[in-house]
Amino acid sequence: MSREPQTIPVHDVAIVGFGPIGQMLALPLGGAGHDAIALERWPKPCSLPRAVHFDDEIGRIFQAAGVGEDVRARSPTLSLTIERLCRES
Repeated sequence: MSREPQTIPVHDVAIVGFGPIGQMLALPLGGAGHDAIALERWPKPCSLPRAVHFDDEIGRIFQAAGVGEDVRARSPTLSLTIERLCRES
């Protein structure tokens, strides 16, 4: 009996850990056409808060990833900060 050769998938990028940073990394990579795979050891997301502080830099990253408005709608304090920054510019 001969064995069929197994095909090993090849990806452009492997993201190890699919927490907040892994998820934010996957968005622009996929959007740019890269074949990315995310590897996570836990079967479900952590139930505790993770990214609890956002500054203006992460706000720009959210916007570039296309999730800025969604994050803004869910974060009243962030909305106030963005509005204040817009008034000051």
